[in-house]
Amino acid sequence: MAQLKELLKPLAEDGAALTREQAAEVLEEILAGGVPEVEIAALVAVLATRGEQAPELAGFVDVMRRNSVPIPFTDAERDQLFRPHAKPLQMVSQLIGAAIQFGIG
Repeated sequence: MAQLKELLKPLAEDGAALTREQAAEVLEEILAGGVPEVEIAALVAVLATRGEQAPELAGFVDVMRRNSVPIPFTDAERDQLFRPHAKPLQMVSQLIGAAIQFGIG
């Protein structure tokens, strides 16, 4: 499994990118609680500075999809939450509120 600490130097100094597989392994490590916060912060800083690459995003999405938990919304709740005119920030805050309400996360 990829160790984030080993990957940070080439990412930060050489502008290297993670492969899809490396990105997935890194996020799995993070979600498992095996990565110190300082390393997570360094990864986020590198990604924010140079921009995320498509294979990195794809690897992160793969892991998020595997680890996602469906939230049991009724049709009315889903319509209210995902109405077309809702602003993205409102949708995120509503999703967080729903996750808290259902005890997810």
